[in-house]
Amino acid sequence: MTAQTSTQAQVISKFGEQKKAFSIDKHKQLIVTAKSMSDLNQAKRYLYGYFILYFNPHGVFMWQSEIKNLEHIPDKNISKLIHPITKVFYTQSEQGLPQKVEFNINKWFMIEYSTVCVATCDPQKSLIFKLDG
Repeated sequence: MTAQTSTQAQVISKFGEQKKAFSIDKHKQLIVTAKSMSDLNQAKRYLYGYFILYFNPHGVFMWQSEIKNLEHIPDKNISKLIHPITKVFYTQSEQGLPQKVEFNINKWFMIEYSTVCVATCDPQKSLIFKLDG
Protein backbone atom coordinates (compact mmCIF):
# COMPACT_ATOMS: atom_id res chain seq x y z
CA MET A 1 0.00 0.00 0.00
CA THR A 2 1.44 3.35 -1.01
CA ALA A 3 1.36 6.45 1.18
CA GLN A 4 -1.26 7.97 -1.12
CA THR A 5 -3.49 4.88 -0.86
CA SER A 6 -3.06 4.88 2.91
CA THR A 7 -4.06 8.55 3.09
CA GLN A 8 -7.08 7.91 0.86
CA ALA A 9 -8.21 5.04 3.11
CA GLN A 10 -7.93 7.27 6.19
CA VAL A 11 -9.97 10.00 4.50
CA ILE A 12 -12.77 7.75 3.23
CA SER A 13 -13.17 5.85 6.50
CA LYS A 14 -14.76 8.97 8.04
CA PHE A 15 -17.58 9.23 5.46
CA GLY A 16 -21.00 9.18 7.10
CA GLU A 17 -19.68 9.37 10.67
CA GLN A 18 -20.21 13.13 11.08
CA LYS A 19 -22.72 14.15 13.77
CA LYS A 20 -23.09 17.82 12.74
CA ALA A 21 -24.40 19.22 9.45
CA PHE A 22 -21.86 20.17 6.77
CA SER A 23 -20.76 23.80 7.07
CA ILE A 24 -19.65 25.61 3.93
CA ASP A 25 -18.11 28.30 6.16
CA LYS A 26 -16.12 25.80 8.24
CA HIS A 27 -14.83 24.10 5.08
CA LYS A 28 -13.85 27.44 3.56
CA GLN A 29 -12.05 28.42 6.79
CA LEU A 30 -10.01 25.17 6.75
CA ILE A 31 -8.83 26.01 3.23
CA VAL A 32 -8.19 29.72 3.74
CA THR A 33 -6.16 29.22 6.94
CA ALA A 34 -3.96 26.43 5.48
CA LYS A 35 -0.31 27.45 5.50
CA SER A 36 0.94 24.53 3.37
CA MET A 37 -0.29 21.77 1.08
CA SER A 38 -0.19 19.31 3.97
CA ASP A 39 -2.46 21.61 6.02
CA LEU A 40 -5.11 21.08 3.33
CA ASN A 41 -5.47 17.43 4.44
CA GLN A 42 -7.74 18.67 7.22
CA ALA A 43 -10.07 20.30 4.65
CA LYS A 44 -9.98 17.13 2.54
CA ARG A 45 -10.88 14.96 5.54
CA TYR A 46 -13.73 17.31 6.46
CA LEU A 47 -15.02 17.16 2.88
CA TYR A 48 -14.90 13.38 2.75
CA GLY A 49 -16.85 13.18 5.99
CA TYR A 50 -19.84 14.43 4.00
CA PHE A 51 -19.29 13.84 0.27
CA ILE A 52 -18.30 10.89 -1.86
CA LEU A 53 -18.25 10.40 -5.64
CA TYR A 54 -20.64 7.76 -6.96
CA PHE A 55 -20.75 6.06 -10.30
CA ASN A 56 -24.33 4.82 -10.42
CA PRO A 57 -26.23 7.06 -10.02
CA HIS A 58 -23.52 9.34 -11.38
CA GLY A 59 -22.79 12.31 -9.15
CA VAL A 60 -22.04 12.90 -5.50
CA PHE A 61 -23.74 11.58 -2.39
CA MET A 62 -23.87 13.95 0.57
CA TRP A 63 -24.19 12.63 4.11
CA GLN A 64 -27.07 14.42 5.82
CA SER A 65 -26.14 13.95 9.47
CA GLU A 66 -29.30 15.53 10.83
CA ILE A 67 -31.50 12.85 9.20
CA LYS A 68 -28.81 10.13 8.96
CA ASN A 69 -29.33 9.64 5.24
CA LEU A 70 -27.67 10.27 1.89
CA GLU A 71 -28.72 12.86 -0.67
CA HIS A 72 -27.77 12.53 -4.33
CA ILE A 73 -26.28 15.74 -5.78
CA PRO A 74 -25.80 15.90 -9.58
CA ASP A 75 -22.30 16.92 -10.74
CA LYS A 76 -23.59 20.20 -12.16
CA ASN A 77 -24.84 21.32 -8.71
CA ILE A 78 -21.91 20.29 -6.50
CA SER A 79 -20.05 23.61 -6.79
CA LYS A 80 -22.90 25.18 -4.78
CA LEU A 81 -21.79 23.08 -1.80
CA ILE A 82 -18.11 22.46 -2.51
CA HIS A 83 -17.03 25.93 -3.54
CA PRO A 84 -14.21 26.08 -6.12
CA ILE A 85 -11.80 27.83 -3.74
CA THR A 86 -8.22 28.09 -5.01
CA LYS A 87 -5.40 28.32 -2.48
CA VAL A 88 -1.97 29.44 -3.67
CA PHE A 89 1.30 28.47 -1.99
CA TYR A 90 4.87 29.41 -2.83
CA THR A 91 7.59 26.85 -2.23
CA GLN A 92 11.34 27.21 -2.56
CA SER A 93 12.68 25.51 -5.69
CA GLU A 94 16.19 24.11 -6.23
CA GLN A 95 17.02 27.15 -8.38
CA GLY A 96 16.28 29.41 -5.41
CA LEU A 97 13.22 31.00 -7.00
CA PRO A 98 9.81 30.60 -5.35
CA GLN A 99 7.56 28.15 -7.18
CA LYS A 100 3.81 28.81 -7.31
CA VAL A 101 1.57 25.85 -6.39
CA GLU A 102 -2.21 26.15 -6.77
CA PHE A 103 -4.82 23.91 -5.19
CA ASN A 104 -8.55 24.02 -5.97
CA ILE A 105 -10.62 21.86 -3.61
CA ASN A 106 -13.52 21.39 -6.06
CA LYS A 107 -11.18 20.39 -8.91
CA TRP A 108 -9.31 18.02 -6.58
CA PHE A 109 -12.54 16.37 -5.43
CA MET A 110 -14.27 16.09 -8.81
CA ILE A 111 -11.30 15.43 -11.14
CA GLU A 112 -8.00 14.63 -9.46
CA TYR A 113 -9.12 12.34 -6.63
CA SER A 114 -9.74 8.97 -8.22
CA THR A 115 -11.85 7.07 -5.69
CA VAL A 116 -15.38 6.44 -7.00
CA CYS A 117 -17.95 4.29 -5.21
CA VAL A 118 -21.03 2.36 -6.28
CA ALA A 119 -24.12 2.24 -4.08
CA THR A 120 -25.05 -1.27 -2.98
CA CYS A 121 -28.45 -0.27 -1.63
CA ASP A 122 -30.99 2.49 -2.00
CA PRO A 123 -30.81 4.56 1.21
CA GLN A 124 -34.23 6.05 0.39
CA LYS A 125 -36.00 2.68 0.72
CA SER A 126 -36.84 0.88 3.95
CA LEU A 127 -34.58 -1.98 4.91
CA ILE A 128 -36.10 -5.45 4.58
CA PHE A 129 -34.85 -8.28 6.74
CA LYS A 130 -35.49 -11.98 6.23
CA LEU A 131 -36.03 -13.93 9.42
CA ASP A 132 -35.37 -17.66 9.48
CA GLY A 133 -37.84 -19.75 11.44
